[in-house]
Amino acid sequence: MKWLRKNQWKWILDLGMALGLALLYNKQVFGLAFHEIAGLALGGLFILHKLLNGRWIKAVAKGLFSRTVPLRQKLFWGLDALLLLSFGYVLVSGILISKIVFPAFGGNKAFTAGHYAAAALALALTGVHVGLHWGWIRQRLPLVKKLPLVARRILAVTLSVAVLALGGVQLANTAFLQWIGNVGSIFSTPQAEGGGNGNGWRGGAGAQSTETIAADGTVTEAQTGRQGHNGSGLGGGQGLHRQEGAAGSQDVGSVLLQYLSLLFSFAVVTAWLDGFWNNRRRSRARRLATGDAVTA
Repeated sequence: MKWLRKNQWKWILDLGMALGLALLYNKQVFGLAFHEIAGLALGGLFILHKLLNGRWIKAVAKGLFSRTVPLRQKLFWGLDALLLLSFGYVLVSGILISKIVFPAFGGNKAFTAGHYAAAALALALTGVHVGLHWGWIRQRLPLVKKLPLVARRILAVTLSVAVLALGGVQLANTAFLQWIGNVGSIFSTPQAEGGGNGNGWRGGAGAQSTETIAADGTVTEAQTGRQGHNGSGLGGGQGLHRQEGAAGSQDVGSVLLQYLSLLFSFAVVTAWLDGFWNNRRRSRARRLATGDAVTA
C-alpha cells in the first residue's frame, strides 16, 4: 500500500507539473503576477519531484562511469541533469527579469532571450522524459492493459498521428521555434536587448519590446521597429506568440492544448524511437542466443 500511495502522489505531482508548465508559456492568460509566482512554485515542485527519486539519482551518480550501471540508466540520469539545468536557468533568469515578485533587482532584460530559450528547451526535454518513461506509464494504465494487442497498437498509432499533427500546427502558431533557436544565448554573455549592432534578440532588425502591465498583473507586449526597419518581433511582430494580442485573447484551454501538444509531440517521437531501439536490441539478443545454442 505504501508503494501504491507513493506512486499515486507521483502521478498527481507529475500531472500538476505538466499542466502548470504549459500555462506558463503564455503569461497573458492569468497575468504576469501568476506567471512569476507559479514559475517559482513549479521550480519547487520540480525539486520535490527529484527528491522523491533521490535514492535512484544517488545510486546512478555513484556508478556513472562504471560498467555496472546500464547505459539506459545513465541516459535517464543525464536527461534529468539537463532538465535540472534548464529549469534552474529559467528560475534564475526569471528572477532577474522579474517585474512584480522581485522588482528590486528584476527587470534585467539582458536575460530575457536566455529565459525563453531555456523554457523552450525545458518543454522539449520534459517531452523526451515522458517518452522514455512511456513503458512505465503504460504499465500503470489498467484500461489500456485490458485491450487486445491489435487494439492497443491501433490506438497507439492513431493517437500518435493525432498528437504529431496537432503539435506540428502549434509549431507554426507559436514562437516555440524562435525561442529554442536562441538557445545559444544561454551560454553567451548576456547583453542588453537591442544593444550592440542594433539588432534586438527577438529577431527583427532593431526591434524593441514595449510592455504594458495592468493593475492585476496582466501584461500586453508589442513590438515596435526603428525607422527603416520592419519591427518584426519574436512572435512575428505580434508579441510573444504569433496569435497573441491583447491580454486574455487566449483562454486556458487553448493554451493547454498548444503547449501540451508540443510536449507530447516530443514524447511520442521519443517513445517510438525508444521502442524501435528496444525491439532491435531484443532481436539481436535472440539471434545471439540462438547462435550460441546451435554452436553448443
